[in-house]
Amino acid sequence: MSSVIGYEGGRRLCLLLDAGEARFALEATTIIEVAEVPPEATALRGQLPLEPLVGLLGGSLDAPGTVAVVLDVSPTLTLRLDRARGVVDVGRDPFFLLPPWLGEGLIGLLRGALVHDDVLYLELSPEGLRAPPGPPRAPRLQPALTAEAPDRALLFRTGGVLHGIPLSLVGQVVRHRAEAYCALPTTEGPVLGLYAHAQALWPVCSMGRLTDGQGPLEPHLIFAEPAGQGVAICAEEILGVVEGLVAADDPGTFIGKGMLAPALFLDLPRMFS
Repeated sequence: MSSVIGYEGGRRLCLLLDAGEARFALEATTIIEVAEVPPEATALRGQLPLEPLVGLLGGSLDAPGTVAVVLDVSPTLTLRLDRARGVVDVGRDPFFLLPPWLGEGLIGLLRGALVHDDVLYLELSPEGLRAPPGPPRAPRLQPALTAEAPDRALLFRTGGVLHGIPLSLVGQVVRHRAEAYCALPTTEGPVLGLYAHAQALWPVCSMGRLTDGQGPLEPHLIFAEPAGQGVAICAEEILGVVEGLVAADDPGTFIGKGMLAPALFLDLPRMFS
């Protein structure tokens, strides 16, 4: 979780862009040209090689974009993206630094994130894209299971599996808004994307990806701060609060009053410490 950093005022123009499932911003003073290119093109006007932005950020390339953005860096870098939304003044918009554990290399490619007209964008670093510190690497969390039953817990279902989180870790539960969420272009690691909520920027994780598996974005977000690290965990269905938990047969599983089946508890404080 990263708190908002507000600008003091003044104009700051950015070009807003789409690439893959993510939205981006580029400061206008760093842009030389924006042009349309055909899907089969590999260079702008046959001279400037097109670098797919999603690929530079560690994502998979499903389809070539049709927008080229030439950056004022040395040597010249021409990005390929899907869509240009237009140039806007973001001087008074909320701006966030990225959470420090987002992933090695990715933070060097992004300056931060901003919210314009209630929509979240990732702001690109032209200098970082021109001379990346290395391929983006997702953070690695060692999966761990809870050993002792919590007094009270929030139950939820995600990926068809029943999970629980100690109520002491839970701050708030909301149904997510698409505008406040921006997917990360990376395809690996526990973080699906970022979410702007309550004047802070939250990494969004799924239980499946926290255990090195798969897990999509789901309609509910559980805001928690294990070991002081803010994280939003997505859930398919929120089932409510349960107490009287006792250990079940499998490690890390517990069952309480009114439950028909045990729930799995990850030891989030240990994983995030």
